[in-house]
Amino acid sequence: MKKKILVPVVVAVLFLAVIYFSFFSYYQTHFLPNTTINGVDCSGKTAQKAEILLDEAVSSYMLRVRENKKTEFFTAAKLNLTRTYDEGFAELLKEQSVGLWFVALFKKQDLTVASTITYSEDALRACMEKLACMNPDKIVEPVDAYIDEVDGEFVIIEDQAGNEVDSEKLYTVLKEAVDSLAEEVNLEEHGIYKRAEVTADNEELLEQLALCNEYKEISITIPFGETLEVIDTGMILNWLVEDAQEGMVVSEAKVKEYVQTLATEHNTFGTGLPREFTAQDGTVRSIYGGDYGWWMNQADTAAAILEAVNGKKSTEIAPVWRQEAASHQGLDYGNTYCEVDISKQHVWIFVDGELVFETDCVTGKVSTGHDTPTGCFKVRFKRTNYTLVGQDYESKVSYWVPFYDDVGFHDASWRNKFGGTIYLKNGSHGCVNLPVENAKTLYDLTYVGMPVFVYESK
Repeated sequence: MKKKILVPVVVAVLFLAVIYFSFFSYYQTHFLPNTTINGVDCSGKTAQKAEILLDEAVSSYMLRVRENKKTEFFTAAKLNLTRTYDEGFAELLKEQSVGLWFVALFKKQDLTVASTITYSEDALRACMEKLACMNPDKIVEPVDAYIDEVDGEFVIIEDQAGNEVDSEKLYTVLKEAVDSLAEEVNLEEHGIYKRAEVTADNEELLEQLALCNEYKEISITIPFGETLEVIDTGMILNWLVEDAQEGMVVSEAKVKEYVQTLATEHNTFGTGLPREFTAQDGTVRSIYGGDYGWWMNQADTAAAILEAVNGKKSTEIAPVWRQEAASHQGLDYGNTYCEVDISKQHVWIFVDGELVFETDCVTGKVSTGHDTPTGCFKVRFKRTNYTLVGQDYESKVSYWVPFYDDVGFHDASWRNKFGGTIYLKNGSHGCVNLPVENAKTLYDLTYVGMPVFVYESK
């Protein structure tokens, strides 16, 4: 009876032993069931076959790129993608618990073999450039939110997203996907699209909106004769800057820049350009030199504008001048002036374009280098019973009308002749000498600031 029971048991044990050692032997050269290597199922595969499977996985690799409603593919071939292994598959086999092969039937084994993925970055960029989102004909740039006037009120116009991509960010996303052999990348989820830098909820924009509605009806007018320069809301908004303590303020520097443009446009003093002047004989002359003309006080003008803008009320402010001239329209000297022709030794005075006075004169002595300066000047002041003092002279005169430094018109009671060529060898120290009675007339006809033209016709 015992023999009958023992025989089947022995047979069963022998059968199981054969099966166990058969698989034990098999898995010495094959990977255990439920084994994956680098994500590829290698169950029952030899080391060589497992390597081939992983190579096939790389060679058949395809990255699915989703952008909006379009899908494009980057293949291993397009990318010149290959894989090299840092360790052999045989070493992985040796590390298996072959004696427990039967346990592997019920338990997964995820193995990793160190490897390096290589591909052409130039090829990746070439693939990227072919994406629909990189087509320059279809790119719509993002638009910042901005302030506009609608129906008399300033409002914020919403920003527009557009579809322009940040190419470097896009490349980084694609590179990371290929490095990890990801199967898919959705560009929408990676924030590769350029966004508006200024959105509708931008704090600075909201603050500007509030200021816009404060300034919306302000108009500051600056008259230059009949020409009016107008500072409007748009200009003021461009002057607003962020101040750490006070928030949005009007930039003093930007106001000064604006005033500088006004000075460049309206100054006629010190420009280095000639004045076109029609002499008494009808000839048109280009008069260089002199100190006549409009000369703006930029600092004071800027301060006046800044005060007016910060007052937030429409107003008119006059520019501040260091020096004024006769007119902003046409010729800045107008049509009332004094004219001196050194060559003819003669003086004329025109009032409102009409000749009202003329006289012979004696100008600076040429032979000693005391030539009367030429150019367009202005009457600086007027004095009677004045003493002229120089390095080697002291002269009492009844009428003194200077127009440039210590050069001016005055009576010369010590002379009994005027005009001609006296000035060449017996001229003045630079002043314009006149007969006493004519000096009085000139004194009465001139005024402080009156233009004085001095030139040589020959």
